[in-house]
Amino acid sequence: MKRHPLIFAAADDPNAIVMRCALQQIGSDAVHSPHAWHPGLDPTSIEIAADTPLQAQGGLAGTQISAVWNRRRRPLQRMPGCHPDDFAFVRDEWQLLHDNVFVLQRQLSPCLWVNPPAGARDAENKLLQLQHARALGLNIPATLVSNDPAAIRRFVGKQRSVIYKSFMPHTWQDAGGRLYNVSVPLLDPDTLPDDAALRLCPGIYQAFVDKRADLRVVIVGDHLFATRIQRDDGSAFVDWRPRTYLNDCVARSCTLPQPVIDRLQTLMRALGIVYGAVDLVEDRHSNLHFLEVNQSGQFGFVEEWAPELPILGAFASMLAQGRVDYSLADAARVRLADCRTHDLYLAWAERQPAAGDTRDWVVTAEQAH
Repeated sequence: MKRHPLIFAAADDPNAIVMRCALQQIGSDAVHSPHAWHPGLDPTSIEIAADTPLQAQGGLAGTQISAVWNRRRRPLQRMPGCHPDDFAFVRDEWQLLHDNVFVLQRQLSPCLWVNPPAGARDAENKLLQLQHARALGLNIPATLVSNDPAAIRRFVGKQRSVIYKSFMPHTWQDAGGRLYNVSVPLLDPDTLPDDAALRLCPGIYQAFVDKRADLRVVIVGDHLFATRIQRDDGSAFVDWRPRTYLNDCVARSCTLPQPVIDRLQTLMRALGIVYGAVDLVEDRHSNLHFLEVNQSGQFGFVEEWAPELPILGAFASMLAQGRVDYSLADAARVRLADCRTHDLYLAWAERQPAAGDTRDWVVTAEQAH
């Protein structure tokens, strides 16, 4: 029996649509569902008894699934054959069943998960990331998480120049319709807000690395794809993300020292994830410093910067083969341009207010920075 990937995502999720196009280019069809109930999956059975360990069959434990892309699960919206008066009950029962299965994913679902629920949850913890990175010998900037004005002022006074980061991106709209977002400002002792503002909300304060370049490293199982990001004049950005599609942002593929590759792979295993987008910075002495890993970070724009990096093809190959040590033999056959002319993608684009491309890929809210 040929196995196929399962993609948890909304029906019109552009990332899921593009991934389905990529999978079809290498001869694999995915089950795409917002929820773990799908008519293409076998019925689910989970059994446990005094003389029988926990075991499962069908559903997410079914042998027909090669990998689960745990992208963005959504509540069940419809159930064929279910009376409308019963739907709310049935929907909630399915939700709770799969919440149970997600917690026990390692025991109940033998296929590859990208990323496993427990690992995805833990990897969102910024402090846990830094703790693991430090223990593994990766350089990290001095970091303070606080809402104590005195502690913040001491830290900024000692470091002299810091960046402020929020735990999560945040975007809002004013009465006139203008959009704003929480940025990554550069602060010094003279530009800190007043104590009342500092006390009101906790934040991440991190020593600013006098950098020569930023690096975005996309880790897809056992393979890493790195790009080096600078201004067009060779200098570094304070925050390159708002400049991603502007002419002054220049990014090229690059290679990493083997010790850094080994430590990043060990970090991924420590966090329990198999996919992530890592942000590093290169200082004036060519030393690399770890900032963070986004366990569901964007990768489409990275391949647009450096088309020689087959990131989409690698991701599709990992899902189709269901293993982190997947073969890259098919990856080169997958092209973003081909995905944009695929019937699935064109049908999705027709449903949008304006035809989309990979600029519309919002894997997480990180694009709102």
